Amino acid sequence: MKKIVVSMFLLVFVLCLSGCFNDDGYGFVKPSVLLKSDLSDLIKPTHTDIYKREELGFCYFNSTKEEFEKYAEELYNYLLKKNYPYFGYSGEILNSLFGAAGTYELIPSSNLSEHYNEHFLHEKLVNINYEFVFGKETKHSNELLNDVIVRLTLKADGTFDNGYNTSLEVRNNQNLMVKFIYIPKNIEYYEIEDAFNSGLLNSDELQEIADVFNGIKRPEYIYNWGHEIAVQKKHLESLINTESDARIEDIDVSFYFDNKNGYVVRVSDEFTDYPDVIKEIIIDNIVITYSGPKPVFIRVIDK
Repeated sequence: MKKIVVSMFLLVFVLCLSGCFNDDGYGFVKPSVLLKSDLSDLIKPTHTDIYKREELGFCYFNSTKEEFEKYAEELYNYLLKKNYPYFGYSGEILNSLFGAAGTYELIPSSNLSEHYNEHFLHEKLVNINYEFVFGKETKHSNELLNDVIVRLTLKADGTFDNGYNTSLEVRNNQNLMVKFIYIPKNIEYYEIEDAFNSGLLNSDELQEIADVFNGIKRPEYIYNWGHEIAVQKKHLESLINTESDARIEDIDVSFYFDNKNGYVVRVSDEFTDYPDVIKEIIIDNIVITYSGPKPVFIRVIDK
């Protein structure tokens, strides 16, 4: 008898649990999406309790402009309290394959207004939205891992096809092809000599760098796309002063060495001639031989 009671209890429990995650087409954002996005306690708008749930992470409801703005601020404050190490919004697209969803720069934010966007069609305002992108960690390329997008949209010229004028979308990288790269904003250039004198490089590391440039060994480093773009942007800041047509694509960054403090790179661009002559950097009786752009040390302040 006890076995039957226990079995019935387990059956009821399983049915109740599965019911919690079944999408009946009505209600707030799909619980399974919120669970994957670590947003199970995502706050709901206080001005309504009528929602239309759709597939993936969409739900719809109605709002006035004032209610929309209030809920956007509540969402922002809620997400800030999560203390995500990487929190901001999508910037320029860095890479796209045949026009498909691609890789975007993650731009850290400091206030709600930076998350605001307006979308026009034929000079008519179609909708407005607030987009929040966040994650807890990055991999070596500085690509955001387990990233999540929360996007709140108000249809400015009427309603969506389902009759509601507001949508809330929660997407995570388990159901979204878009990628985000975090690009450090604070990097510093050092001459190799200055990096050594500042303690950013030691003698053993200098010898390793010399061996790479002298062709004795192959470079060993962790390639980081986010750091490469940071160096390109830094170089472009000065290049644009003399070459107004310069673009980030005109700048090439070659990596040769990395340690916990930064990278040894060479930076070249399409507008500068680099003489094909052999030069030397001599530090602590260690000779680094190179030709073309002079190698420099890049210190990454924010990682």
